Amino acid sequence: MLVAKLMQTKLVLASGECRFKSLLCKIGKLAPRQIYIVNDKMELEGIITGYDLLKEVMPYYLDAKLARTIQEPEINDFLRKCIEKVEAKKAKDIMITEFVYLKPTDHVMEAEALIVERGINSLPVLDENKRLV
Repeated sequence: MLVAKLMQTKLVLASGECRFKSLLCKIGKLAPRQIYIVNDKMELEGIITGYDLLKEVMPYYLDAKLARTIQEPEINDFLRKCIEKVEAKKAKDIMITEFVYLKPTDHVMEAEALIVERGINSLPVLDENKRLV
């Protein structure tokens, strides 16, 4: 079976200039949680996942043990402050620019193998001009 028969066609897109808070709003409703960053020609420039946004927000020193010590309502204030520190960032500052992709004519078995090999949950599908399909 070809990738074209199984690929997701409803994608969430953003430009490289999209601000952090907009990205956060977009990704909150997604499954799988990713945003494709494209230019005016619909060429894929990068990908942002929920994990990428989380890495930007959470301080390097915060581990699960410390996070458990933060209680309501302080947790909301803490998260708000963390987001405020990165809200000036844009998609182009956060996006992953090295990614594997498929063509609509590739076989599904190749997609499955790449997902397992790379430890990812999805793959973009691009045409011969590297535009999202």
